[in-house]
Amino acid sequence: FPPGERTGVKEALEDLSKTLRGYIVGNLLVAAILSVASWIFFWIIGLDYPFLLGVTSGVMNLVPYLGTVMAWVPPLIVGMKTFGNNWAAYLGIAAMITFFHMIAINVLIPKLVGKQVHLNALAVTISLLFWGWFWGGMGLLLAIPITAATKVVCDHVEEWQPVGRWLST
Repeated sequence: FPPGERTGVKEALEDLSKTLRGYIVGNLLVAAILSVASWIFFWIIGLDYPFLLGVTSGVMNLVPYLGTVMAWVPPLIVGMKTFGNNWAAYLGIAAMITFFHMIAINVLIPKLVGKQVHLNALAVTISLLFWGWFWGGMGLLLAIPITAATKVVCDHVEEWQPVGRWLST
């Protein structure tokens, strides 16, 4: 980089590092909260391996679009031994995991992750749709970090600042 632009590049890279670190830490915190809540729930209802199921379910809950359904699978399979043909128990497990997911997606992620990446909801939705279409499952996982990185770059390039403002919260 030319000597006159090195300071700007350094600031952009520091902002990018801060944004991506905040995204990762925020998601890890949300996954930990979901894991603990699921663990306690599975322990209360008497499922075998509640800690392992809680961690698995909590982490799977973070997968965009399919995470909730993916989070149902391990406890429902383990629950076959415990609950047999009790369909009410299966519906209760699915309902509670869905409830945890709704709390995470509507409260925890905007508070813990949204503040770190500074992206508006429309930009996030469009990025999930585009990157999910373009790269499939991996695109869904990487959509928000890619869009956040794009926003940081736009914020530091004068000609692209209107795009950065549009992506902002």
